[in-house]
Amino acid sequence: MRPALSRRQAFALLCMLLPALSAEAKLPNEALIEVAQPEGDVAVRAVFDRPTVAAILASGDYEISSEPVAEDEWGRPWFVLKAGIGLPNLVSASVEIFILREWTIELGTGAGLLPSVFEGSIRWRPDATCWGCDGKNFLSLGFGIDPAVYFNGEGSQNGTVGLMLTASVDIMYIRRFAEHFGFYIGSRIGAGVVTEVPPGDWNGKFEPTLTIHLIQIGFAF
Repeated sequence: MRPALSRRQAFALLCMLLPALSAEAKLPNEALIEVAQPEGDVAVRAVFDRPTVAAILASGDYEISSEPVAEDEWGRPWFVLKAGIGLPNLVSASVEIFILREWTIELGTGAGLLPSVFEGSIRWRPDATCWGCDGKNFLSLGFGIDPAVYFNGEGSQNGTVGLMLTASVDIMYIRRFAEHFGFYIGSRIGAGVVTEVPPGDWNGKFEPTLTIHLIQIGFAF
C-alpha cells in the first residue's frame, strides 16, 4: 500500500510544482512540510526542493489524499434560524448570523402583548463561555444589547412609536449532524427600558421592561 500525503503535504508539493506550469509564477524553490507524529506532539519537519519532489512523484510511490475536517474543528456555524415563545412576544422568529468568531448580529420580529415588534441584537459569545463550540455539541452563554421598535401600542395614540432597549443573557445549544447543519434550542432573558413617542410632544418618560424568550428552537447552518 502506498503511503498517502496529507493535505498540508499535498499543498506544499503543489506550491513547488506550479512554477513548472507557469514561467511567470514567483513561488519559493523550497517548501516546508510538517508531519505530525501520532506518538507525541513534536512534529517532524523536512524541506524538499523541486528535484526531490519531481523524483517522488515520478517514482509513483506516493499518492495524494484529501482528509475530511475533524468534527472538533468545524468552527462556528454560519447562522441560526429560530422560532420561539415568550413575553412580550408570545410568538417570534429571528435569524442570528455569526459575523466574527465571538460576535453575532440578530434580526427578528414577534407579536403578542404588543403589536408587531421588530427587534435586533448585537451579541458577544466569548470563547470563555463557549464549550465545544468548534464541534458537534455547541454550548454557548451569550451577552447582548437588544434594541426593538413597535408601533401603536395598546391604549396609545395612533402613530405612536415604541422604543425598547434591553441588555440580555442567553444560552444556546446546537447539536450538529454535519459541519453546517444542526438542531438548535435556547432561551434568553433581558431587562431594560421602554418609552413611547407619540406624534407631537414626547414626555421623556422611560419605564422598566423585561423581555423573555422562554424557549427557542430551530436549525443551525
